[in-house]
Amino acid sequence: MKRIVSKKGLALLVAALLVFALLPGAALAITADGGVETVDELTSAINAGGNVKLGTNIEITNENLGYKISGKPVVLDLNGFALTRAGTTQTALFQISNGGSLTITDSKGTGSITSSYPVDLRSNSTFVLNGGAITSPKGAAID
Repeated sequence: MKRIVSKKGLALLVAALLVFALLPGAALAITADGGVETVDELTSAINAGGNVKLGTNIEITNENLGYKISGKPVVLDLNGFALTRAGTTQTALFQISNGGSLTITDSKGTGSITSSYPVDLRSNSTFVLNGGAITSPKGAAID
């Protein structure tokens, strides 16, 4: 017995496949120039690795939120914006380990990171500050 798929059914199937193909891009709602604008977008982008650009100032209100960069490179372009984490936690904002690398740049020249305990650099890992400013109101900026 032959089954015939209608044009309407085929069109719905193709539309559904396109939606699923676009989900990773849709999950990262980014600005026109590719910048992330929320804590969730920043978290997803850093977890994915590669190039990450801020699209606005981002304030992290959870003082225990930190990003573990392990076994992959991340290049964070502050893009003239501020990344701020409130509080005086002992949790590192960026913990770099196991062959991971974090390079911070600032394509606009006025970007900054403010957090207690901003960078925890472990063995066999790399941290490069090519632009922007890092300020720690409590404790060392880089440990």
